[in-house]
Amino acid sequence: MERATVVQTAARQQAPIRTGCLRESIVKRVEKIGDEVAVRIVSDTTPCSASRTSYSLFVHEGTGPHDIPGAFGIPVPFGVGGRFDGKFHPGTKANRFLADNLHLALL
Repeated sequence: MERATVVQTAARQQAPIRTGCLRESIVKRVEKIGDEVAVRIVSDTTPCSASRTSYSLFVHEGTGPHDIPGAFGIPVPFGVGGRFDGKFHPGTKANRFLADNLHLALL
């Protein structure tokens, strides 16, 4: 549990902060797998999203250019098409806040 806390803390420090939701969503879960006990570190930002869609994976893995129909509450066709390979949003660079810190569990 102590090593999991070290990984969790490092992941929270590396995660980007805009509202604080992503950082706060990085939690530990204890599970029993057969006769073993495992600790998973997870991130689920579903409660923070207006559409109730978790965006943790998109931040962690990054995204390519994509449309965001109705972005900023402006009706479609706003958010569709644009100068980024014909898409509205240019995409994001991956921030592997969980994977980058897994090595800390081995210390």
